[in-house]
Amino acid sequence: MGIVSEGREKMKRWTILCLTLMLILSGCSLRMTTQEKLDLYGGGNIQIAGDGSVQIEQLASNQVSQVITERVEYSVQELGNLFLNMSPEECDRAVEEYYAQYTSEAELEYAEQIGVAIPLEKGEATLSFANHWMTFYGFPDASCYANTLYSTERLLQPDVKGIMTPMDFRYRSLDMAFSRQELDGCTKEEAKADCDRIAQAVGFILEESECYTMDAESMNRIQQITGFPSLDTETDEAGNIVGELKPWKTEQGCYLFLYKKGIQGKVIESVASENVLFLIYHPEKKLVFAQWIQGVNKQEVLSEKTVTVISGEEAVAQAQLYFSQQNQSDIVINSARLTYAAPMLNYNASTNQITMDPCWDISYQYVENGINVNDHVLIHAVTGSAIMQY
Repeated sequence: MGIVSEGREKMKRWTILCLTLMLILSGCSLRMTTQEKLDLYGGGNIQIAGDGSVQIEQLASNQVSQVITERVEYSVQELGNLFLNMSPEECDRAVEEYYAQYTSEAELEYAEQIGVAIPLEKGEATLSFANHWMTFYGFPDASCYANTLYSTERLLQPDVKGIMTPMDFRYRSLDMAFSRQELDGCTKEEAKADCDRIAQAVGFILEESECYTMDAESMNRIQQITGFPSLDTETDEAGNIVGELKPWKTEQGCYLFLYKKGIQGKVIESVASENVLFLIYHPEKKLVFAQWIQGVNKQEVLSEKTVTVISGEEAVAQAQLYFSQQNQSDIVINSARLTYAAPMLNYNASTNQITMDPCWDISYQYVENGINVNDHVLIHAVTGSAIMQY
């Protein structure tokens, strides 16, 4: 018994010693500066752009607003008029006909509760609208453009099979997928003027837009990896290819526009493609595809709270620390600007309110599979931690 008691006593003292050391080290870690943490973890090969001076937005004050907003959904009538030029009466009839398929009150209540997608049709064009998702096709085969767009990630991950969904998509891949050239029959400016009208009507910031060219050469390069059909490829009702895979033609090229949502003059950024409006525009057919993922609503400001934020320089250092801890190397940081982010944890479903947190959008570049890739990471402007999910 004496030997057992002595052993237990030694184990107890050893446990207390270990816990004490852990607390001491943890306390030291909490008091360490970002630079000390970088020195501890090792900076890796993480560089600052150009001559060493990253482009950092300079704030007039370290006191900025955390904004609480209420989501106000766009109505079927508003979107039907904007994308399909349908009257309110036409939209109401389409909604009534759609819900008529539900034969019981329980089915109808469930459909309304989960926000099933309501399809609107006018000629060949269709609009599918739910409370968090909106998709427009100018004609049935316009889905070929959508599949090509969302498959650009396969240039980075060629071994991935199947169609990638919009929620898998990262717009970092667009720089290497498509060109910036002009198309015959319509300049970028002419196309943008038409697309700006749509984007502005649903609250997107016109200055926060990007334009790419989905030219035939670019789309055929993606097709070689994915095997997805072009407009000229024959398919059956199930979407399976019949006969040989046909390439994209020059005259089928389109412009791709991306618009970002904003509030109080600041962009609402995201990790993936939430709060981004995609518009694909053909010189002759005009708008052929549009998609808005998550947040198909207006953001009305209810209140603001002043918070203290870290500087852009500190945010860049926090990004370097994040990359080091993730064992990411050969990264060049280019810029830092203050934006907003809306993590899903900040959404209150009972009040339909969401808190917009200020964050630093850190853009960077790296090489993957011999390709220059532009990407970004979001650093919470109050806590300094990397934001990974929305």
